[in-house]
Amino acid sequence: MLILWSVILTLVLSIHSTASSIGKDARSPAAQIRTLRVPYKHVADLAIPTDIYIPTVSTPGKQTGLAPILIMIHGGGFMLGSAKLNNKDQIQDSVERGWIVLAVEHRLCPGLNLLEGPITDVRDALVWAQSGGLATALKSVNETIRPDPDRIVAMGTSAGGHLVLSLVSSTSLLQFSHIALNAR
Repeated sequence: MLILWSVILTLVLSIHSTASSIGKDARSPAAQIRTLRVPYKHVADLAIPTDIYIPTVSTPGKQTGLAPILIMIHGGGFMLGSAKLNNKDQIQDSVERGWIVLAVEHRLCPGLNLLEGPITDVRDALVWAQSGGLATALKSVNETIRPDPDRIVAMGTSAGGHLVLSLVSSTSLLQFSHIALNAR
């Protein structure tokens, strides 16, 4: 189900971003969006951060007062890139619709393998958002927007799309990490 929603959201945001930019001056999303950068995970003494883009409006149609969450994962062949590579028009469109956007950083290969690095990191980011880490981060800076851990969508470009697919695996890939490690 997460895959289907990820594909649908990516298509809708891409079409909307293209349509809204036709005949208009380019916007400066960074000037209009409140952001917060916090670690979602620590590995030894390395903090792995996410950029949180915070909506200024409540999500229409839902009476809970909770905002849905979009996790965006950058591309880069698992070997390069950062959260800054995520499409700013898609971030702005999502924030204007009342979504909290997480632009997730992850450790890069070849410093470590795919299972122990990027796949584990993005799964930990999802768990962090679902288990209250995001809510705590927002509360710590006196944000009034509250995340809805039951309404999370993930999308990614290129290698980021592959990492999104790893989020929906029903069997933990880490159970099979010994196969990948021994297959060298």
